[in-house]
Amino acid sequence: MRNNIILTGFSGTGKSDVGYIVSQIMNWTFLDTDQEIEKRASMAIPDIFEKRGEAEFRRLEKSVIAETLKFSESVISTGGGAIIDEENLYNMRETGFIICLEAKAETINTRISHQLNDKSSSRPLLAQGDTNQNIPQLKSQRQYKYSMADWTIHTDNLTPLEVAREVVRAWEINRDSSEYEERYNHSSKKPSFKVSTESLSYPVFVGSGILSQASEFLDTPQLSGQVFVISDEVLKDTHLVTLLNSLSISNIDVKTFLVPSGEQNKTINKAQEIYNWLTENKAERSSILLAFGGGVIGDLTGFVASTFLRGVKVIQVPTSLAAMVDASIGGKTAVNLPQGKNLVGAFHQPIAVLADLETLKTLSDRELASGWAEAIKHGLILDRDLFHLFETKAQDITSLDPDISEDIISRSMEIKARVIEQDEREITGKRMILNYGHTIGHGLEAASQYGTLLHGEAVSIGMMGAAMISYHMGLLSQSILDRQRSVLQNFNLPVTYNNIDPEDILKAIRLDKKVTSKKISWVLLEDISKTSIHTNVPEELVKETVYSLRT
Repeated sequence: MRNNIILTGFSGTGKSDVGYIVSQIMNWTFLDTDQEIEKRASMAIPDIFEKRGEAEFRRLEKSVIAETLKFSESVISTGGGAIIDEENLYNMRETGFIICLEAKAETINTRISHQLNDKSSSRPLLAQGDTNQNIPQLKSQRQYKYSMADWTIHTDNLTPLEVAREVVRAWEINRDSSEYEERYNHSSKKPSFKVSTESLSYPVFVGSGILSQASEFLDTPQLSGQVFVISDEVLKDTHLVTLLNSLSISNIDVKTFLVPSGEQNKTINKAQEIYNWLTENKAERSSILLAFGGGVIGDLTGFVASTFLRGVKVIQVPTSLAAMVDASIGGKTAVNLPQGKNLVGAFHQPIAVLADLETLKTLSDRELASGWAEAIKHGLILDRDLFHLFETKAQDITSLDPDISEDIISRSMEIKARVIEQDEREITGKRMILNYGHTIGHGLEAASQYGTLLHGEAVSIGMMGAAMISYHMGLLSQSILDRQRSVLQNFNLPVTYNNIDPEDILKAIRLDKKVTSKKISWVLLEDISKTSIHTNVPEELVKETVYSLRT
């Protein structure tokens, strides 16, 4: 593991001040290469440039950097041009985690202008001429190499302490990812695939019978502390026993909290109960929460993990099909409010996901069908071949034929993972396509008080509503609309609803998280594996669609 933090970036980004603060926070050694160069040369940097030239300065700099990188647990502040040298960059990458401190040219000019008027300024390359031109020009020349850093922090509107905290946070994320990388590179328990986001990279394991080996799959130094399992109560006499037996073999300190089944328990009040339980059992920042159950448990546990002690680690062990192919991947966590679903939440990636397909064998047919809805959705929006399998292999898939079910489930999970990697926090809009069917679906759930429809059932009806809107807007052909309906029905999923007031659904839709500037962002289907986002769907068409779905 690269056990140094190396700060790079242009002059005026705060490398020295931030580096010292980081070293105090982490109780590490602080080294400033410019200061070390001055000690070695027995003169200030401007004098080195004036009397010996830039070439001699760069030779000294390379030697000093090579020496400082021999240390470990050090925070090293480097000169703004050090990373330009290929040998320096190579050595920095081999021995440390490189963080670039970035700032706009005008910010840098404001920060260092008073220093450049001083003849003893330690920034000789900027001391001559017009800084309004020099700074952007020199910064532009170096930007390509700055982009090679492992992490970038924009410092313009932050204090040195705030930047330092961001550096420490980046280091912790890198450390966690590196530990998992090292662990699984030397293990026979290879992940089915990995999810790599800006905030965290983590392994995903998919297979049959792997729950009994959970401690081996999740074997990591982090599990040497406390593990708090938050489980669906319905699993206490079956799969939970298997999980706890596996963890007990490794002498892991495990405590368990049981949550009654049902979406109605995904609330702030239930989260408060878990907070109290964690506090009573002296949970710490180093503790790990393990979500064991369906999507409700995954969302609830993830939300608690994201907020308790300002964030603790969480492992997702989904036991329902819906949770495997949807909720366990991507880091979305939330609890519901009476006014709508998932209105209070956070993004908080797990450190690992473990999906044992054996747990699916104890699900009811209805629960299984609900899970297939999300997998079918992935085929509809992103994978034509996957959707074709759902069309042609429905019987084999629904019977959990091992020759096809593991591949289908793992493939569906990975499809979602690849989307998450492109848009972890729904900033670019790429992740929004995963909400196909969810606008009406969430409205159905909220209007029925989360007690009538399973999540996948609501999404199935919602997908039919979205497809109907697409058809009436001239985006989708009748044949694709019919193919979607046929596949959903072949998997025993509803395509209509009853006993729910359409006006309540419409009211809930208006509160949807995807509403921006009072406009709803609709994910609409244009063809198999082709979607588009629309904010101009007529309200009257939405109303007609919601009413037409009622039987």
